[in-house]
Amino acid sequence: MQDKKNNTVISRKFAEGYDRQSQEYGWVSPEILFGLGHEYLKPGNIMLDVGTGTGLSSLPFHKAGVQIYGIDGSKEMLKICASKNIAIELKKHDLSIIPIPYQDKFFHHITVNGVFHLLSDLAPLMGEISRMVKDEGILSFTYEEEKPDSSDGYFNSGIEGITEKINKESGVRSYRHSFDYINNLLELNQFVILKKLEFLAFRASPWDKEKFFQACIVRKNL
Repeated sequence: MQDKKNNTVISRKFAEGYDRQSQEYGWVSPEILFGLGHEYLKPGNIMLDVGTGTGLSSLPFHKAGVQIYGIDGSKEMLKICASKNIAIELKKHDLSIIPIPYQDKFFHHITVNGVFHLLSDLAPLMGEISRMVKDEGILSFTYEEEKPDSSDGYFNSGIEGITEKINKESGVRSYRHSFDYINNLLELNQFVILKKLEFLAFRASPWDKEKFFQACIVRKNL
């Protein structure tokens, strides 16, 4: 019982400090994805933010007149997002649980920002995204790419194209996905890549190594 209470406190503190920490780390991924994908948006479009957190990824889209729906596994994060009044609807949902509670072809746009590097096999979630997005709809996402010359302590996850690493301090696992893995998954789900850009995701402190992510904008084929 005490452990559950402590975990709740930690979760609340993390959520309350998330926006400030993101700013300190130079987290510009929301602006990157919006900048790459804004030409495919129209005011009034309906967008799902998968792993919406405190709403940082949704904010640029909301300012452009997009109607925001958000799902996340953290009740504390969703409380903060709700306080910003940027979303039409927010749902607490574990992304590992399929199906996601939205109907087929409901969204013009789906964004998944800063989430894929926390998941191993993306196939189930990508299948749900393909189901929920409209024909010719847009998916924008980021991922950390696995490259042959950048192990950095990552090891084989047991799935081809995916490596993983365990943070010694937090115990959190993070994952890298090869471009071939991502591209094959997109093709299986009828997505075609429109844009792809590598960018500096964040640097936690001056002495930490810079972390680069890939930003992708893809379209669902008919």
